[in-house]
Amino acid sequence: PTDIEIQAWDNDVVYLVNDKKAVQSQIYFGVNGKTVTEQDRSVSRAYNKYFGRGMSSIIFQEIREFRSLAYSSSGSYRTNFYNNKNGYFSGYIGCQADKSLEAISIFKDLTLNMPEKPERLGQIKSGLIKSINANRPSFRIFPSRVSNWIKQGYMDDPRKEQVSFYEHMSFDDIVNFQKDNIAGRPMVITLLTDTKQVNSEELSQFGKVITLKKKDILN
Repeated sequence: PTDIEIQAWDNDVVYLVNDKKAVQSQIYFGVNGKTVTEQDRSVSRAYNKYFGRGMSSIIFQEIREFRSLAYSSSGSYRTNFYNNKNGYFSGYIGCQADKSLEAISIFKDLTLNMPEKPERLGQIKSGLIKSINANRPSFRIFPSRVSNWIKQGYMDDPRKEQVSFYEHMSFDDIVNFQKDNIAGRPMVITLLTDTKQVNSEELSQFGKVITLKKKDILN
């Protein structure tokens, strides 16, 4: 497997693409993380479940449920196939064009200044362990699954160590992971929308605005 290297960036940037036919704004967020270790893989799954995946996540509740700012929203930390490669945060919002600025502002603040709700830890640990137990490979998938584990350097099912980690994990593990890999780091935002409904000057508060055309990004 070949890991695609994510381009690094040093400053906040907003890439803006105008589509006068766009009914919704399609907004993506990116933050470069640090080099991934084996423990990071386990913690990142706990962070994803807490922060950006599922109906009980921070992003879903704050963006969609409490404020009704988006039709869909998510966020997760991505790791490559191999360790010792840089991970990255990837987020998404699909919302009405006239709600774009507010949605971006709240999403960015939540991502970089993650709310801490340690009372959710028990639910997170239980969910992660149950998902591992329920995800036994079928006989058709088993050979390729084992082959990939061998390529990654494992000599046994790595999920055994993950379960052990989750059983003893603390909420500080999630908090420290977010601080090390996401908090205080520059963010790149890409926005495809009808620019007549979004004030491009106000977008500059989120970083340098670079306007692109579809032909710049599509073959």
